[in-house]
Amino acid sequence: MIVRMWHGRVPASKSRAYREFLNQGAIPDYQSVTGNISVYILERHEEKVAHFITMTFWENMDVIRGLREMRLSGRNTTRKTKISYSNSSLPWFTTKW
Repeated sequence: MIVRMWHGRVPASKSRAYREFLNQGAIPDYQSVTGNISVYILERHEEKVAHFITMTFWENMDVIRGLREMRLSGRNTTRKTKISYSNSSLPWFTTKW
């Protein structure tokens, strides 16, 4: 199993809208990819900032390589929907459990 983790932060005033984006767009997009096992979102509020940790669980490293290649080439071969990613959304780490 491969776990990818990404940290994002938004102003606390925009956290509700960001949570809606995750629930309506990002989470279903991840779940539609063949090889996705699960998706978890952690949320923490700290004064005027809301932190979001996205953890996605994948069957193997080949699935991750395929996602990266699709993102970099603009192809959308295994997903029903497409979400735009920037290089800043690369995970903190990818590890095998």
